[in-house]
Amino acid sequence: MKNGFIILVIFIGFIGLIILGNYLVSMNVVPSLSEYLANFTPPNIATSSDQINYSVASSTESISNVNFKEVKAPKGIIRSEVVDTDELLAKGLGGRDSLQQDQGMLFVFKSLGKYSFWMKDMNFAIDIVWIDSNKKVIDIESNVSPDTYPKLFTSKQSVLYVLEINAGIGEKLGITEGVRLVF
Repeated sequence: MKNGFIILVIFIGFIGLIILGNYLVSMNVVPSLSEYLANFTPPNIATSSDQINYSVASSTESISNVNFKEVKAPKGIIRSEVVDTDELLAKGLGGRDSLQQDQGMLFVFKSLGKYSFWMKDMNFAIDIVWIDSNKKVIDIESNVSPDTYPKLFTSKQSVLYVLEINAGIGEKLGITEGVRLVF
C-alpha cells in the first residue's frame, strides 16, 4: 500500500511538471524544446575566435575565393577547403548536399584544444578526423550521420586541426589513428 501511494505521488508530481512546463511555454517564459534545440550551442563547440581560416562554398556559391589545401594521406590526396571566414565557420558543411569524393574541409585552430563537432544542418554522413600539431591523427569518428544531431563528437586529446571528409573515405585512404598526414 505504501509503495502504491509513493508511485501515485510521483506520477501526480510528474503530470504537474508537464502542465507547468506547457504553461511556461505558452506564456513565453521559457522556449519550447524544439526552439531550444534549434538555438542551442553546446559548450566547447568551435567558435570563430577558436579558428584561423575557414571557408565553405555551397552548391550555388562561386569557389573562386575558397582557400584549398591538399591533404596527403597514405593512399591518396584530399583537396580540402580551409577555414577563412567567421560567417561560414559556424556553418561548416551544414546545408551542403554533398562533397566530391576527393574533397574535404580542414579546420585550422589557433591553439591546441579538445574541439567538438555536431551534425547540425548536415545532409550527408562524414568521417571526422582529429589531428595534432605534428599532423598525426589522434582520433577518428567514422560514418557520422546527420541523425546524430545534437550529439557532440569530441577528440580524445588536444588537437590543432580537424578534417571532415565523406563517410568511408578515411578508411579507403588509409587514414587511421597514429598516421601522419602531410599538408
